[in-house]
Amino acid sequence: MKKDMYARFELKKAYVIPALRDALFSILPRLEKENLGLLIYDAYRPQAVQVEMFARVPDENFLANPAKGSNHTRGAAVDLTLADAQGRALPMPTEFDVFSPRSAHGFAVEPHEKYLAANRENLRELMILAGLEGVPSEWWHYQIKGARSLPLLPDPPTVS
Repeated sequence: MKKDMYARFELKKAYVIPALRDALFSILPRLEKENLGLLIYDAYRPQAVQVEMFARVPDENFLANPAKGSNHTRGAAVDLTLADAQGRALPMPTEFDVFSPRSAHGFAVEPHEKYLAANRENLRELMILAGLEGVPSEWWHYQIKGARSLPLLPDPPTVS
């Protein structure tokens, strides 16, 4: 978005509902075994931020229409990547929040970029192991199954 969309909310943490938190914690032993961590870019998103983001990029391939509600606003979705032991994001086929076909899970990388696809696939496998599901257009987005049936959370969030 090229702008701090959250500044007015003073969110100091990544808020998610307990089911999503527990899913992410469930894969910690495997992450530790691989000497990896998770870098969370986005979690709970206030409805006002969803409205502003959709006004800037009204593309339902990448952003939920706020009239329908976002799973981020439900606290049931997270945008994340794998990180090395020093907390640096592993390289992926795109940067986070690049709204292009190259961001899709199935985008075929060039032969010299196979390591990018391997990192993307490792993230996907870990998220599936955690019981989460992705969306086809964004390698970084994962959510709990059935998230769409959950209510939108109030501002400020009351989740952990």
